[in-house]
Amino acid sequence: MPSNTLSADVPTLGWWYGGQEPTTRGVPIWTKLIENMGGAYRARLEKDPLLVHSGLFLDTPSAFTNPTLGQVKENPTRYPLLQQAVEAFDGRCSCPVVHSKADAAVDFVIVIGHEKLTIELQRLLAPSGVKVVPLPKSGGVVDLDDAYRELAHSQQVRTYFYGEPALPSSLAGLSGSTVPLGLQLNPYSFQIPWDALHVLRVGEGNAAPTSALPLGSSHVLSPTRLTRVDPGGPAHVVRLLNTVLAIVRVDPEDRLETAKSKVKEEEGEKAEEEVKEVEIDEDEVPYREEIAQREVLGFVVITAIDTLKRKYTILSPSPGKLPSTVAIAGSIEWVDSA
Repeated sequence: MPSNTLSADVPTLGWWYGGQEPTTRGVPIWTKLIENMGGAYRARLEKDPLLVHSGLFLDTPSAFTNPTLGQVKENPTRYPLLQQAVEAFDGRCSCPVVHSKADAAVDFVIVIGHEKLTIELQRLLAPSGVKVVPLPKSGGVVDLDDAYRELAHSQQVRTYFYGEPALPSSLAGLSGSTVPLGLQLNPYSFQIPWDALHVLRVGEGNAAPTSALPLGSSHVLSPTRLTRVDPGGPAHVVRLLNTVLAIVRVDPEDRLETAKSKVKEEEGEKAEEEVKEVEIDEDEVPYREEIAQREVLGFVVITAIDTLKRKYTILSPSPGKLPSTVAIAGSIEWVDSA
């Protein structure tokens, strides 16, 4: 989720992973997202020569310090997520405004307060010309515990819907204040039918749908497969209440062919046309997997589920119709305690 910014007029792009940090199970979708982010960066380079000289900062999650996270049998190298990020944001590919090897490529990795990690990365990245720079922790810095991280995360989600909290009067008058006053927002709560919003999840299916396989082929696992969430199922399975959803764009070419087909059968001497439905996988989704790997349009939260009326209660940052009828759910939940 995009973090709240002190500059409300700065346009941002956001990709939806669905969790707070990369996990072993989520590495395939994480890899796709980083590749797409790198592609967006290179596309921007081709249009904006100033960006080449402005530079780029990449802030990585703490999961990058895990040397085995993301490893595969074909490539058991250490710190694969870090190396993938360095490669994905290498802007030297076919950009006409790039004149030297140092332009638009990751050339420094800064490690704060972790000597062992610094040494390992220096050995790993030296052949690619990336310099690893150690920085000591500032005095008084302490590690954040899980309770504080959870509180900060909850406040970040709240800021997305309600805006920046007002500064205390004792701080508002101080010189150097950067948070402008009056940035409170008014989110909009409304109900929509279940059919008006298709909620999907990534990577929770065990096998590809039968109708998507060639005749005689066996089921194959797809770690980035989209599965449909049935809001009428058991709550502990559905996990939709208070869940943050990412609204994604769906283009006409993203739709797959329907899983129903017409079959002609001959019975005896008379030819009769019968319409038979091909057996459909309950989780089958009529959209390409790529819709979950592109930039999101925004975020909403399901604050209530009415199983009798078959409706969601949605908290949205703005009134009006949702920009898309498809949303991706993850593991992030948020309770509006305001």
